This record gives sequence, C-alpha cells and structure tokens, in this order.
Amino acid sequence: MLAMQVMPAAFLTSDSVAVAKAFTAWNFREDTKTLAGKIPESTAHDLMSKEDRLCFIAGGIPIQDDGVIVAGIGVSGAAAAVDEEIASAALREVGM
Repeated sequence: MLAMQVMPAAFLTSDSVAVAKAFTAWNFREDTKTLAGKIPESTAHDLMSKEDRLCFIAGGIPIQDDGVIVAGIGVSGAAAAVDEEIASAALREVGM
C-alpha cells in the first residue's frame, strides 16, 4: 500500500473495503463497477466470502503507467457511485 487517508467520521470498515476495491481493480485489471456488472451477484458474494481482498462494488479503479496496470485505487464510505467519482477525480488530480 502506498497511501491511505481515512476521514474522521468514516465507518470503521471503510478502510478495508477501500483496500479491497483497489486490490480487486488491480487484480482483475478492470474497474470494480464494470466487474460488478459482468458477474452474477451470487458469484460475487461467493468470491468475496472466500477472499476478503475482493470487493465487486463501484469505487475501485486500476492505475496504469505507460499502458501497464501497476496498482489500483479504492474509495469507500459513500454511495458506490460517489466512491467511483471520488476515485476518478483523485486519478485526474494526479494526471492519470
């Protein structure tokens, strides 16, 4: 993990969910919103119950360097669509 920021009023689980979203996006090399739409909900729940580093909820985006996916960013704590927008905005802010 390179960095993490947790807001003071965030739910205690927000940090682990954000990390799981980042890992999932990096591992599958696709954003978690798209992944969530590709796999049946029962399969997603089954995978997440077996591997706590996975999370198929919007808010995780893979990070590319020269076209190669090298990491992921994950945001959690708001509605999934808001998490996704914050993750996208963070990547834009750093020029990615």
